Amino acid sequence: MTTHQKIMLKNVFVSCIAGLVFAGLPELLKTTQVIAEPAPVFQAVVEEIVNTIPSNLDFRLPSRLPESIIATISPEFLFDFDGERAYLALEDANCPSTFRRQGRHSRGYKLVCLRFLVASSHLTSKYYHQSDTYRGPMATSIEISHNLRGYYFQGASWSRVSWVQNNSYFSIYSGSASADELIEIARSMGANSPINSN
Repeated sequence: MTTHQKIMLKNVFVSCIAGLVFAGLPELLKTTQVIAEPAPVFQAVVEEIVNTIPSNLDFRLPSRLPESIIATISPEFLFDFDGERAYLALEDANCPSTFRRQGRHSRGYKLVCLRFLVASSHLTSKYYHQSDTYRGPMATSIEISHNLRGYYFQGASWSRVSWVQNNSYFSIYSGSASADELIEIARSMGANSPINSN
């Protein structure tokens, strides 16, 4: 190959690269954000959430739940909005009557029957101000996403992750999920679009 041919080949190569860079490579390299739907287990309650929450409150659900939460249960939901906080509990409908009789606020019920809880409230709500324990020195700072930090709090046989996103305070709780599983649930919620009200 002559020197002239080598120079011509180099110029063609440089032209091709420049064409890719200026004509379309940036489009090819753009990352596409995929917004997932809530996990299938939540489909039974999504419509109730949409019809209940106010338009100024974000509510998010994870795109998946680990087997440690949903395996061997018959899902039952309790959804409530009290004007300041939206609250969704995933419970086992087959929870032993011993724990049901103790009531929803008992430790036994929360550890055996309540498999997962998600709550969302405004930053001006009493719930956000009462939750300092779960964001304070006893909690571990974690990364939810690139620009979003949260807190992991380990209780006695249960754990909680909380974070602030789009002026809403989110808190998730489980006595069934491991720390890593609960943090991954929080990350999937942070990446998903909020459920919109009607």
